[in-house]
Amino acid sequence: MTDDSGYAAKLEKTLQPLECRLKMHSFSDELAETQIHFQVLRMEQSFFVWIGISPPRFQNFAVAVQNRFDRQPLGSSLMGDLTDPSSSSLAYKLAKKTKKQVFVSCNVTSEASLLPLVEKRLFEEMKAFPDNF
Repeated sequence: MTDDSGYAAKLEKTLQPLECRLKMHSFSDELAETQIHFQVLRMEQSFFVWIGISPPRFQNFAVAVQNRFDRQPLGSSLMGDLTDPSSSSLAYKLAKKTKKQVFVSCNVTSEASLLPLVEKRLFEEMKAFPDNF
């Protein structure tokens, strides 16, 4: 039988706790008489944005990423109604602006007057709190 207690003690001295690199940021606003909620999960070189109303839904989901071979980001709708481009359009704009991989789930009505307000509010928050994105 071997004595592993010395090895375990040595290993314990060399291991350091990792700092969590995920950061959550939430905010809400009333836009066009509708309460809209935003949640941002910032990761290492990407972030996830959920936008919705209450009760929460997760119906549309898209991703976009800036690539080094083209000025335009690449993007795809991952889940939801393909005729509703709100998540993929917003992911594309955010990836282009931030040069990061962006995941977006936009779950608000596709009302023409509401989506520009949602986008404007999100970009205002990005400008005010850039470390959260």
